[in-house]
Amino acid sequence: MTDPMQFPERADTRAVWLFTADLPIEALDEFKARTEAGWPLGEALGADWLNPDFVEVFAPADIAEYGLARYLTEANGMDPDQVAADTEKLGALSKPVVLVYSQALSGRQGRFDPKPPLTFVGRYEAPYSLTPAIPLPGFESTSGIVTGPSGPSSYTPAMRRALILTVLGLALLAILVWGLA
Repeated sequence: MTDPMQFPERADTRAVWLFTADLPIEALDEFKARTEAGWPLGEALGADWLNPDFVEVFAPADIAEYGLARYLTEANGMDPDQVAADTEKLGALSKPVVLVYSQALSGRQGRFDPKPPLTFVGRYEAPYSLTPAIPLPGFESTSGIVTGPSGPSSYTPAMRRALILTVLGLALLAILVWGLA
């Protein structure tokens, strides 16, 4: 990863960008709100076209018991080795944090260009798991050739009788309905 602010080249890459916001907690709602006048958070990130459904803003104290490092790894599936390198730094954060998930990018190319009050903290990615599937052992039920029916079946006398009774019933019902009308 040469430029942590760069959006991933692969559209299927799951990543989280972490920023801190140098704002009082009371100003967070106004900062993250999208209005007709604009979106201050998107503008501060340098990408106001992001999908806000995949952007989180909260105070680290809100998850202090759980911990930000644990939140990134356990709740969001980011690479534990990558996050472990920053565990102390993440535990020391006291300013509000902004998490931007790769799903917010809508597959676009580019990079973040954060402006105050935002400060970049780190980028964390989910590990790829490309484990090949192991072939299942053969079973008796999965071997051999299954033959299907030889062709369409002919009407049996029981089916013919049921068909005649159904047609007669429908005719009787039609006569009753016509007689009541």
